[in-house]
Amino acid sequence: MSRRFNTVHATEWLRAQFSGKLLTVLDRDKWRCRYCGAKLNRMTASMDHVTPKARGGKDGLGNLVACCKPCNKDKGDKTLGEWTPK
Repeated sequence: MSRRFNTVHATEWLRAQFSGKLLTVLDRDKWRCRYCGAKLNRMTASMDHVTPKARGGKDGLGNLVACCKPCNKDKGDKTLGEWTPK
């Protein structure tokens, strides 16, 4: 028994996979990594705190950006002044 794939199901699936905040950030940033410019998809999408939480950064949308997993991992808990995208 196959389930017909359509926009409604895709939206439901995305909401189940990503938190509302992540989806908001991804949509705002047009599904592009804000650090390297890579196009994101459901497998590569991540979200980063510009000012790391470990450094007092907040969870507000003004401190969150869409990014690819490699950039997120590479940046870690560094600030933008301490880290340069590859």
